Amino acid sequence: MRFGEKIRQLRESKVLVLRKPAMLLDIDTATLYKIEKGYRQARLKHIQILANSLETDEIGLKTHWIADKIVQILEEEDVNLLNY
Repeated sequence: MRFGEKIRQLRESKVLVLRKPAMLLDIDTATLYKIEKGYRQARLKHIQILANSLETDEIGLKTHWIADKIVQILEEEDVNLLNY
């Protein structure tokens, strides 16, 4: 599961609208929406805030965040791991 999907799943399980976590992150709701959809990357400084506000494990969120970063790098380099 990608980072944005995880954030959305956690937020919806807490019955939170985008506005509250976006306010805590000091970003607008459109930016948080883009993060959840995978159109933008969250910043590392957002992980702790999200973990606290969504009452979840910070290390687990960091793992999803790092995995997304790796996927992004591989996509940018057009690396096809199936050929290795």
